Amino acid sequence: MLSPVDGEVVSVNQEVLRSPGILSRDPYGAGWLLKVKSDRIAADTRNLLTGKLARDWMATSLENLHPIRHEAVGPVMQDGGLPLDGIARVLGGDQWVELAKTHLLTDGG
Repeated sequence: MLSPVDGEVVSVNQEVLRSPGILSRDPYGAGWLLKVKSDRIAADTRNLLTGKLARDWMATSLENLHPIRHEAVGPVMQDGGLPLDGIARVLGGDQWVELAKTHLLTDGG
C-alpha cells in the first residue's frame, strides 16, 4: 500500500472491515484504517503536505478524476443511475489498472 509513512502495520481497524460505510461517515475518526509504527516518524511527517499545499493537491487529484468517461462507470445519478460505493467495483481490468497508476501511484495490482 502506498503510504507517506514508512514502518510496520501494528493494528488494522476490524470495524471498518465489517462495516465499510464507516469510511464515508467518519473518515477522520472511527474510519481509520491502520496504525503504523515508524522508526522515522519525524522525517516522514516532515514530508507530508499540509494547509494550502494539501488542499491544492486534493483539488488537482479530483479534477484529474473527472475525465473518466461516464460510459465506463454506467448510468450516474443524473441519468437515473444509483450511487455506488467504490469506483474499483465498477471499473475493471485495464481501466482500473490505469486509474491506479495515474491516481494512486501504484501498479494497479
